[in-house]
Amino acid sequence: MDWYLSLPMMMQVFWGCALLSTVFFVLQTAATLIGMGGGDALGDFSVEGHDGVWGEAMEMFSLRNLVNFLLGFGWTGVCLRPAIESDALLIAAAVAVGVMFVVAFVVILRRLMRLERSGNIDLVKDVVGKCAQVYLRIPRGGEGKIQLSVNGSVQEFAATADEDIPTGATVKVREMTTEGKYRVEKV
Repeated sequence: MDWYLSLPMMMQVFWGCALLSTVFFVLQTAATLIGMGGGDALGDFSVEGHDGVWGEAMEMFSLRNLVNFLLGFGWTGVCLRPAIESDALLIAAAVAVGVMFVVAFVVILRRLMRLERSGNIDLVKDVVGKCAQVYLRIPRGGEGKIQLSVNGSVQEFAATADEDIPTGATVKVREMTTEGKYRVEKV
């Protein structure tokens, strides 16, 4: 503690930001890896419900991004102090690196989220309007099963119809019902 208190005030701020943000970053990373990083105490408290440019700006304000900024800010100040004598220039460099940490994190996270969603099936867009084969007979007013190729794989879905449709018949998917079943009709 004597070492810390003997530092100039500016270096105390840089070291404090660097050490505290590093500890919090490690805790966030550990929480994310064990499945606790999505919106709880160690996750984000980002503001939602905004669209357009304002929504993009508000998305930047989160606990995770604050930690990322302080991580870049603190360690840049600590590492560049021997090379930069001017306090104003050092602060400007530290702020610039902190902002770059936040931007890099947001860009990486968005790309990862796109990868996560790329294989998902949109149950309305990818199914409604397509032709399918009846897998299990669909009795009039009852429920049966249809098979449909979606995104390169054959999927099975519950289906209803206004008429009796035998196994093997080709049908067209008309809509998704509120129960999550598909209303179909013979082609």
